[in-house]
Amino acid sequence: MLTAHFHPIWSIEGGWIRHRLRAFYDRRSAGPIVRAAARVIVQTREEERLLGTLGLGLRRVDVIPPGYAPLSTVAPPGTFRTRYQIPGPYVLFVGRLASNKGLLPLVEAFAAVARDHPDATLVLVGEDGGMRAGVEAAGTRLGLGPRLRIVGHVGEDAVLADAYREARMTVLPSEYEAFGLVLLESLAQGTPVVASRVGGIPELVSDGACGLLISRGDENALAENIVRLASDERVRRQMGEESRKRAETLFDVRRTAALYLQRCGITNRD
Repeated sequence: MLTAHFHPIWSIEGGWIRHRLRAFYDRRSAGPIVRAAARVIVQTREEERLLGTLGLGLRRVDVIPPGYAPLSTVAPPGTFRTRYQIPGPYVLFVGRLASNKGLLPLVEAFAAVARDHPDATLVLVGEDGGMRAGVEAAGTRLGLGPRLRIVGHVGEDAVLADAYREARMTVLPSEYEAFGLVLLESLAQGTPVVASRVGGIPELVSDGACGLLISRGDENALAENIVRLASDERVRRQMGEESRKRAETLFDVRRTAALYLQRCGITNRD
């Protein structure tokens, strides 16, 4: 059984040299590997479509999305905010600080948001993937000061879950995401999202129900939708309820595990 987690070549970091190496790999090595697999598991229909464009002779393809399991321990409310000294309401980003995550447009958009919401903070959680210095420079240029907080990696799952729960929204303006696991983590905590309409995200996020989707790179739409959610508690609450319901019904880890066992021909007796 093979899980592809496929990203199109154009979406990969590293420039044209890495793109050419990846193209060579797809042509020479990926085909035999995929054809030898008893089953190929993809996370979304979009991933299945993209793999199909490579002409690899795909057979036995199953779409099984990632699952989410409730945490065994829950952090007291406000743990994340207290630990990292986050004042007031905040907009949350979780992920590597990498060039393909749309971080500079996010900082630009938040600067526009900050004019209408002077008490709001943009909080970035994740390891530096090469963009931290550029993000900090953009924040300084735009006069955000302490309203842009980069807290680095948060290793405790319960604390990260609390960060999602306390946030007004989670924002992921990536150039591409095969699935967008951080969005599922946010939905599971009842927090709506604003994200790019790319890759597998539209199959995870029901636009207008549990979040808002924008075109990739549309900085104005990004700012407008952040303001929309930040300004309307009723909409946030409704989307939050729908978010949690969607995560629990469609992406429960027990459902995902049962699908894997079924595809492997194993009977789940539990």
